[in-house]
Amino acid sequence: MATHETISSFRFERLDTEAPKGDSAISGPGRDITQDVESRHADAHSALQEELSKIREAARREAYTLGHTEGLETGKKLGREEGYAAGREEGYRDGLKEAQSAAQLLREAAQQWAGIEAQVADFFERAVLQLTLAVSRQVIRRDLAKETADDLRARLQGLVDALRLDNLLVTFALHPDQVTLLRQHLHALPDSWNLHPDARMELGGVRVRVQWPEGFDGVVAAQEWDARIETRWSEVVSRILEGGG
Repeated sequence: MATHETISSFRFERLDTEAPKGDSAISGPGRDITQDVESRHADAHSALQEELSKIREAARREAYTLGHTEGLETGKKLGREEGYAAGREEGYRDGLKEAQSAAQLLREAAQQWAGIEAQVADFFERAVLQLTLAVSRQVIRRDLAKETADDLRARLQGLVDALRLDNLLVTFALHPDQVTLLRQHLHALPDSWNLHPDARMELGGVRVRVQWPEGFDGVVAAQEWDARIETRWSEVVSRILEGGG
């Protein structure tokens, strides 16, 4: 608080107590003294008013400064609180958004992993199946290499019966070694069978071709069935891999 200035002191001059004599009661030093007192009193009053104004101004400034300081501190506090609340709310929104994004990424990763896991399982399943089929194919080829003439004749007869080719001229395209094996037993083969050696055929494979006699319109009908091992094997593998049984 501002320091008050000391009010200037003043005093009244001692008056002559004796009664004035004659004309001196109206004029003279007595009147001068009265005027001097009144002048001093006016000066003192003016000085007092000036000092009071200074005190009020100092008090006003002090109150303004104190109020400004308190208001500033209160404003800062409210600003910090509002800023903290706003920052906390914004941080919560940002954190929630990031958490949702992370959760979405985790879900997508889980789905992708599930898809990859299924693909890996399917790959190994197919690999094992193909390996099993390859081993089985080698076993079948080995067994066919040991096939006797009677076994081969019985197999061809089974095709004729299954295709209902009885009493028709049938041509079998076979591996040359199998044709040689059958020709050693021609006496046991039907007269309607014709054997054709084909070096492109594997052991055990056969193509069947049938020609019908000429009809009334002079057209010869013919049809061929592919019973090669590789063809039948491809069909079996395709059905298994596709889940067709």
